[in-house]
Amino acid sequence: MIGLAKVQIGEKLNFEVRDGVSLEGNLLKPKGNGPYPLVVFVMGSGGETYKIDWEHENFYLCRTIASVCVANGFAFLLVEKRGVEGSGGTWMKQTFEGRADDIYDVIQSMKTREDIISDKISVAGQSQGGWIVQLLAAKYPNEITSALSTAGPVYSVIEQIVDSQTLMWTGKNVNPILIGIGGKLLTCIFNIYKKFSSLKRMGYLSYIIDYDARTIVPEIKTPIFMIFAENDISVPLEKNEPLARKMLSNVQVPYQIRIIPKTNHGFALSEKFQSWSEIKSAPAPAFIETLNEFCTWTKSLTNQYVDCSISDELFVKKG
Repeated sequence: MIGLAKVQIGEKLNFEVRDGVSLEGNLLKPKGNGPYPLVVFVMGSGGETYKIDWEHENFYLCRTIASVCVANGFAFLLVEKRGVEGSGGTWMKQTFEGRADDIYDVIQSMKTREDIISDKISVAGQSQGGWIVQLLAAKYPNEITSALSTAGPVYSVIEQIVDSQTLMWTGKNVNPILIGIGGKLLTCIFNIYKKFSSLKRMGYLSYIIDYDARTIVPEIKTPIFMIFAENDISVPLEKNEPLARKMLSNVQVPYQIRIIPKTNHGFALSEKFQSWSEIKSAPAPAFIETLNEFCTWTKSLTNQYVDCSISDELFVKKG
C-alpha cells in the first residue's frame, strides 16, 4: 500500500469560468516530467479554504487525499470556491449545478496543459463536494475518467440537514419523542422555505434547498467510487449507503462502494457521537488504504465498461 507523500501546496493557478469570474487553484504534481493523469478536488460546504490543511496539522482531509493521489502518480488540483481566498464572486449565490459548471470549465482549461493527460481527468469531492462530483459524473461523462465521492450524501438537502440535526439531538440524549417531533417540524419548515425559494431567493440555502441527489445518482454515466463513514452523523450511513447501492445497481458504468469502520464525517477514528476534542484529528489507516484503492481502480479503467459490479465487502479491514 502506498502511504502518505509529503506534498507542498503546489503551483498557484487562476481559471476564468464562463461568466468571467476568476477561480484560484493550486496544482500538486508527482516527481518526473509527466504528463500526468489528474484529479480535480471539489470543496465541501462553507467558505473554508483548502490551504488550512497546510497551515494547521489538525486539518488534514484535503491534504490526505492530495498526498495519496500524488503518491500514486496523479497530479492533483485544488480549486477554491467562489469568494474564497483569491477566487472572485460568491459561493453563497450558487446552485450545485453552478458549482459543477465551474469545475467543468476548470477541467477544460486543464486539458490544454502539456503536463496533463487530457483524457485522464478524474474528480473527487468531500461531503457537499460529493454532491457536486455526482452531478459531474452524470452531466459530463465524456470529460472525466472517474469520480470519487467521500461522505457525499445521495438524497436531498432537506433530509441531510434534518437527519444531521436529529442525530445531534440523539447524541445529547434528548428525549426520542421530542426528537421525532423536532424532525417532523424541521422538515415542514424547510419544505415551506423551499416553496418560497422557488419564487424568491432568500439566503444561501434558498439556492440549494430544492436539490435531491435521487434525480442525479441513477443518471450517473461516469465510473464512480463512493466512500462512507460508519459513524458519520452528518451523512448517516444507514440512510445513504443502502440508497446509493440501490440507485447505482442499474447504472451502465463500473462503480464501487466502501464503508470505513469506526470513523466520523472526516474519516477520523471515532465512536458515533464523540466530539473532535475527544479523538485524534487524523485520517484512519483504512481511509488511506481505500484512497489507494480508488487510485488503482481509476488506473485500471478503460473506455469499454463491461463489469458494473460492487464489492461484496461492506467494510475495509484495517491493515
